[in-house]
Amino acid sequence: MKLSKSVWAVVSLTAVLAVAMPWGCKQDSSDSTWLGGEDITLRFDEARLEREISRLAEKAVESKAVDDQLDSLFTTLGEAPEVASAGDALLEAIGAAPTLEPHFSKMVNDIGASPKVQASLKKLKGENPAMSEDELVAVFVKRVETNTDGAAFNSGFDTEFDKLLNQPDVDRVFEKFGTQVAESSHLEKAIDSVVQQNMTDRDWARRLTKLNGGKLPNKQQTTDLVVQHVFTEKRLEAFYVELFGLPAARKHVQQAAAELLRSPSFKAHIITAVETLFADPSFQKDALAGLMLLMSETLTEAEVAAAVGKLTTHPLMKKALVKLIDDILADPTLKQVGDKALKNISVDPTVRQAITKLVNGW
Repeated sequence: MKLSKSVWAVVSLTAVLAVAMPWGCKQDSSDSTWLGGEDITLRFDEARLEREISRLAEKAVESKAVDDQLDSLFTTLGEAPEVASAGDALLEAIGAAPTLEPHFSKMVNDIGASPKVQASLKKLKGENPAMSEDELVAVFVKRVETNTDGAAFNSGFDTEFDKLLNQPDVDRVFEKFGTQVAESSHLEKAIDSVVQQNMTDRDWARRLTKLNGGKLPNKQQTTDLVVQHVFTEKRLEAFYVELFGLPAARKHVQQAAAELLRSPSFKAHIITAVETLFADPSFQKDALAGLMLLMSETLTEAEVAAAVGKLTTHPLMKKALVKLIDDILADPTLKQVGDKALKNISVDPTVRQAITKLVNGW
């Protein structure tokens, strides 16, 4: 899932850098540390270290193991009763929004007047003459539910929506979200606390010197050793898999998602975005075609991809999505929701253990 990777890659990368920096940045003006009574200096190439960790973090977060764990996280997120309930309430609120009601009413009327739908109703009525009008409508509603729960819909939708998320402007706004999360003072404090409790500059100096054959490593050697032994792709991958699988992390993410979906501010932002899209006749026409497709008895992945692609490539879609995320990020009420979740995650003992393993288990 591109969205999750875009966000979490930044979160994890910043956390890793926060862990990596204290042993170098917290030295005195000479960047010195003591080893065996001797004043020695550990230096590293900060710019190169950041580039290398960034490269390794991006590779690690794209691994199948991390991808599977993220898919699992978002699956359980959607299945959580409190999130599902909040999502249903949000959809009901959108459907009942006074500014959207005229657009939705027009779509319902257009569907009812469609020759294709009329022919399907006639066929269904002929096969089931005892069915009432409400029962006939219920059949079509059930088809929509069945189709949207099916593999063809999920695969076709994901393929096209990922293309939208991969566009530079859209990806950039999600990276902005990731940066805000990653720069959370709660995360920084938690990581710094773990570092101070589980390692010292002297300890790292001893270990890096031993890895360098007993000689104090120079600036480039220190950088190489940290990349080769501490923040390797394999160790970062294991860290992400463990972090995203922690029950505590998942619990707090679920609570935050439910609170977000219930928030009046979030609802207002969503309604504004939907208004922007449905006010455009061409977008409404494509949305109508997609909804009618979902009423089909059978559905293929290619059909779904074609219908969703018309919506995701519509000129208004990218603009509306970028504005939506920007508005959400600028909303202080919603920032409080995320801040609370990050605080709860950062103080959880199991999360701190995972950070400790990354920092000191090499």
